[in-house]
Amino acid sequence: MRESFLKIFVFPLLGIFSFLSISCDFESPSEFEMPTWYVDIQLPLLQERYDLEGMVDSVQIFLTPDSGMQLVFEDTLPSTSIDPDWLEVPVGAEIVYAGTPTNSPSLAVVVDTVINVSIPFTPDSLIDIFGEIFPVPPASDRQILAETWNNIVAAFDTTLPAQQIDLPEIDENELPAFITEVSGVMIQDDGNSDSSYFFSSITNNGMLTDVTDTRFIMLTGASTSPDTLANHEKSTVTKDEVFARTTKIGGQQLKESIRMLFDFDVSSHPNNEDILTISAGDSVQVNFQIRIRIAGVDTAVVEIAEYNMPTELAPVTFPSTIEIYSGVFDTVTSSGINEIAISNLYSSYPFYMDFIMNFRNFVPPPSGGDSVKVDTALFKDYATYSETFLIDGYTFSNPAGADSALSKLVIDLTARLREQTAYIPLDGSELGNMTINVAVERLHFGSLEANIIKSFPPSVQDIDGMPSGFSGMTFTAVQFEFDMVNQID
Repeated sequence: MRESFLKIFVFPLLGIFSFLSISCDFESPSEFEMPTWYVDIQLPLLQERYDLEGMVDSVQIFLTPDSGMQLVFEDTLPSTSIDPDWLEVPVGAEIVYAGTPTNSPSLAVVVDTVINVSIPFTPDSLIDIFGEIFPVPPASDRQILAETWNNIVAAFDTTLPAQQIDLPEIDENELPAFITEVSGVMIQDDGNSDSSYFFSSITNNGMLTDVTDTRFIMLTGASTSPDTLANHEKSTVTKDEVFARTTKIGGQQLKESIRMLFDFDVSSHPNNEDILTISAGDSVQVNFQIRIRIAGVDTAVVEIAEYNMPTELAPVTFPSTIEIYSGVFDTVTSSGINEIAISNLYSSYPFYMDFIMNFRNFVPPPSGGDSVKVDTALFKDYATYSETFLIDGYTFSNPAGADSALSKLVIDLTARLREQTAYIPLDGSELGNMTINVAVERLHFGSLEANIIKSFPPSVQDIDGMPSGFSGMTFTAVQFEFDMVNQID
């Protein structure tokens, strides 16, 4: 219509206007100027309103008070059946817990101490029975009164001070949190006789009477209640006799220090009137030697408090399309279905650990059955634990109540160290670790209450009554309303 109007109105008007407005002066060629053309074109303003009333059918398309329209689509979705696999939950969980190793502390203890002592019992010279002064040891035999000797013995103090060797301590920063006290360290025992030992020797070197009540003791620990590592005793050591003894101390426990006690006595002569002979060359003294050798320590004795080891096990989750309220598991299944498999449960720690893992969702049937629970003790010398729990016929429940759905299994796990005395290495090596694998492949239910996300088949709707040439429209607001009737047999 617009095109026909333009043809009728514009072209005659343009011709008339051209005839009336175009002119040129050719009388004086010398004054010729190029003509200037002026063309005016006038177009009428057009406006057209299309009414949507003709599209309204009062069935699917309705007018609205604001001169707009409302489209209503209605259709029936095709029936969707519940497949048996809706009762099958493909968990596919393979949890591998490798743990975090704990390292042992480092400590080096090496001791090699030798003590040599000579105790002369006479002054540099003595007076014999003839009143002559002679040196000790004498060049020839000399005689003295027993009273003189007894006076020397009575005046001599044979009490000797104890010798102490302090031992290095373990750095507390190297100790794990569950160790509350280090009671001591163990001397390494490599089976060699000259590796770690306590040696003592005493010689009665020309004494005129016996050396008595000889004692050499090696102690460790507090002075109030020390532990004895070696004790060498002899009641009598006669003239020119040597009393020597060696005690191997490998495998013994050392505490904060080592103390050595040594003492002896010298008997008096029973009759002061007797004459005693000092033989030529006699030194008239007591000689003793002590040696302590510790080649090293290899373990520490520690006190462990009751302690829950940190064990962050990844959850056993269901697929993202399902949340389970409750259910009863199928009773006839095959391998890999309705099985909770525990394997590789092992602790390499050198102390006892109580391990409890309780799957709280699984309730045995009324006919009987074991709870799905691991309750065992772990120790480095124990065999690796493995067990598979079959839950056919069990009930799945939520310990928190039936009103909430679960997206994962509820598992209570405790790895608790007992209060105990234990031995740990002192070489900085790995002290221990704990491992466990948990596998849950598929869960098949006989009945199930759950939130399950499933897609329905698409439904295509056509809009009837659209006018010819009408290609589309823009929706200012869209509202959806679904009335669904669902039944599961």
